[in-house]
Amino acid sequence: MWDSMYDASYYNEEPSHYLEKQEPYIQQAEKAIRDFFSRRKMPFHHSQLKVLFETQFFHITTFQAIHRLLNDATLDTKQFKAGANNVDFVFPSYLLKSTKTKHTLFAHMESKAKTISLYDKPDISKDLADHFEALVKSELRANNLVIVDTHSNEYKGRKWEYSKANLDFIAEHTDGRAFGVQAKNELKGIEKNELEEQLAICSYLDLQPIFIVRYMPFSFVPLIRQNQGFLIVIGNQLWPLGYRELCQNIKTKMSISTISSSLRELAPKVRTEWPIEVRTEIPEDASNRLKNWITTGEYPNTISSTY
Repeated sequence: MWDSMYDASYYNEEPSHYLEKQEPYIQQAEKAIRDFFSRRKMPFHHSQLKVLFETQFFHITTFQAIHRLLNDATLDTKQFKAGANNVDFVFPSYLLKSTKTKHTLFAHMESKAKTISLYDKPDISKDLADHFEALVKSELRANNLVIVDTHSNEYKGRKWEYSKANLDFIAEHTDGRAFGVQAKNELKGIEKNELEEQLAICSYLDLQPIFIVRYMPFSFVPLIRQNQGFLIVIGNQLWPLGYRELCQNIKTKMSISTISSSLRELAPKVRTEWPIEVRTEIPEDASNRLKNWITTGEYPNTISSTY
């Protein structure tokens, strides 16, 4: 059980070790982002670049590549207030050299900051989280699971007391199995230490983990399977009815229209469309894979939108 395993050092992989393993990918991401900006005079914020490139590189890999391009002065950065947070924009540094390009640049940053402020609000974040949790609840019930607790870290007399973290749902199957479920509809990905903590809670409470998320690095799949768990990556952030116009407005402003052939060679999986959509159910393919795993315990043979 987890009691004897709990140690803060378990949570954090040595950064230098991680970066050493990721170095070839960071170098590739650096080349791709350099090419990306070589044909653009527009600012992009950090999170936007991480999401657009996430189908090719891990978020942290893209972040490291951006950091290097800032260090060698290929890119520059400015911070703007956008919604509930400050946003760091990056752009080709030469755009600051003339009054004309600088003026245009700041106008674009102000416009994008306004777009971000449309959705970066506590009430919208709560609506998105509540909507996704409702979809996940429906999916669990469709698979003969009974939700016995929400936002809990306690099950059958055992309580996780090493931190305040909890599970979104604890659900029981009619055959006696029990599951700890995490539902994440955020654009940002789950961090490895957060994933390990959720797995630890499930292990401590003797639950099989299920993660239903918008995004998670595929490198986390083995860790989840080692803990007899299952992962579904939806890909798109799912919005509720009533947000169709806003959703389309955001998608239009955050997507990119063209990808050069050279960038396609460096990052063939890069996104062009911002991954959000109005949807009232979990995608059918994801639903079928979850049903198959709960029914048979078998994992899919291929990695696609679900793992």
